[in-house]
Amino acid sequence: MAARVWAATATDGQLFHSDSVSLCLLINRRAGTLRVFDFRAGPSASKRTFILSTARREAIERVFIVVEREEVPTWNHLGFAREGAIPAFYKRSDGFVMGTVVDLDPAPTHRKLRRSPRLSDVDAAERVLRSAKNLARKLPPSPVRIAQLDAAAAHRATFDALRTGLALTAFEPFGRDPQRCWFAASQRGKTVALLSAEVQPCFGHALVEFLTPPRDDHERAAFRSSLDAVACELRKRDVIGMFAWSPADDPAFASVFVGAGFKRSGVLSRHLASPQGRKDAFLWTRKHPFPGES
Repeated sequence: MAARVWAATATDGQLFHSDSVSLCLLINRRAGTLRVFDFRAGPSASKRTFILSTARREAIERVFIVVEREEVPTWNHLGFAREGAIPAFYKRSDGFVMGTVVDLDPAPTHRKLRRSPRLSDVDAAERVLRSAKNLARKLPPSPVRIAQLDAAAAHRATFDALRTGLALTAFEPFGRDPQRCWFAASQRGKTVALLSAEVQPCFGHALVEFLTPPRDDHERAAFRSSLDAVACELRKRDVIGMFAWSPADDPAFASVFVGAGFKRSGVLSRHLASPQGRKDAFLWTRKHPFPGES
């Protein structure tokens, strides 16, 4: 049986239990994504059927799951492609992002999973990454001051960015029962970046998101410094691994992550919503060493 277990304005979670399947689906309607949490390992046609039917009902095109290495073949068998890896996602083991795109053609016979990116898409992503690395070498030092925001101030800033159409995110939940903190980066008393970290203390990882993209070279440099500063703050909270994403067609934004020491560890198919339609995303990761590691 299926049941809704929590809900927010644009995000809710739904549970599905049967004799052989136990799933939670986290639906983000603003971003148009559905994340799967699987509580019972092993391949099952019921998993695929319930995920597809939920995605179609909610008009969700992007579906993904993060799994440990041994579950990769299971989800590949169910029609999901391995798109990237997040080092230390489970503290001492990596998480692998398995994703798919649901065909929402209104004709039921045409509804299917699409897994393989076109070769032209892969080539374009590589060209963007090369451009980002070149741009990152030219980012000048741009120190910022970091201050933690309370939830009310962060929500006001998010509402304003959404209202003006500049928001990349509304900081919706990525995980179940996470802790979230918000940071404002400023220079000479003026805020130049607002970013947030969703932390899962039990696993020691954090999703880092910028509210808006950088508009020029000055902001790119400030965003890079903001990432470094927030990474230091998170390390004090025992966060080992960080991950983030950015549009795979934007070398300027990608250069922020390259400059801050993040590595591109995947390309997520049609992961981001934008005014121009759905876009692929670069998956960025950065891992702090464990005690005793260099």
